[in-house]
Amino acid sequence: MASLEELVTQHQAQGKIVAELKQSKDPSVKAAVTILLDIKKAITALEPTHEYALKKKEKKKKKKKETNPDGTPMLSKKELRIKAKQEAARKKEADVAAKQASATNYGEARLVQSHEITGKVWTRLETANKSLNNRKVLMRARLHTVRLQSKNVFLVLRQGVSTLQGIVSQGTEIPKEMLKFIASTSVESVVDVEGTLVEVPNPITSCTQSDVELQITSFHIISKAEKVIPFQVASASAPGSYQYGETDNDVEAESTASSAVKIGLDVRLDNRVIDMRTPCSQSILRINTGVSNLFRTFLYDRGFVEIHTPKLNGGASEGGANCFTLEYFGEKACLGK
Repeated sequence: MASLEELVTQHQAQGKIVAELKQSKDPSVKAAVTILLDIKKAITALEPTHEYALKKKEKKKKKKKETNPDGTPMLSKKELRIKAKQEAARKKEADVAAKQASATNYGEARLVQSHEITGKVWTRLETANKSLNNRKVLMRARLHTVRLQSKNVFLVLRQGVSTLQGIVSQGTEIPKEMLKFIASTSVESVVDVEGTLVEVPNPITSCTQSDVELQITSFHIISKAEKVIPFQVASASAPGSYQYGETDNDVEAESTASSAVKIGLDVRLDNRVIDMRTPCSQSILRINTGVSNLFRTFLYDRGFVEIHTPKLNGGASEGGANCFTLEYFGEKACLGK
């Protein structure tokens, strides 16, 4: 059996070998380290008071947890890192939960598909006035205009010929993400908004409902419109926006004589579904409805019965692309309006 001096010499020599193998990245370094550890064990067994044995005992002492002044065990660096990671994970989960909670106040509404009765009651936009001051309401309307300004979003809601101003202000329940979402919503989208009607000190001249505004707390998209549409309803509703006659370029153009955007009649007719939303078109429809109702009421009061008969035309109408044809006394006829 080797003496202590021989083991120490072997240990020093083996340590140099291990260092050289590590430097050269030799794969046999593992075997060399095993030999070095065996020599250390032999030294410890032979002389417990040797420096290697003392170092081992010191390590064991260090493993014993020290205590803080309040009596709690002092954490090691590794335990502190683990604790910091756990706290960061908990904070992240809390942030996600907070965002999810706030996200319930805005977003795209899921399709109901008649799966449930929501029990929601919507308030008509034209009924919004001072009599509903400080009343919480739910409204469904089209987004007429929207504008982000600092920590507020100003928007105008439209329902038929009625318009109402709404405002969304950043706060504890309304995060910045909600403002960005509302500001990025394309105009002409159908939205559900919930909030409180508040009387305003000065009349809002740009809206039909001029004595109140809606302080919005919830905003959901029911039907999202395209980002780019042929023309804006707000532009087509402005005085002087009608441009009669055919134009070579069917696009919106700034008039040199007026600040209003001129929209050609051909552009309006090609996009009639949008043009029908303007106050002018809506008013014409209401006049037609009123006149028809007067005729109908006049005849009803005199005992007339209203009937709807099919109409037969001698030929296809409106191009005949989807025309229903039949034989009528040896000739072809088409079912019309």
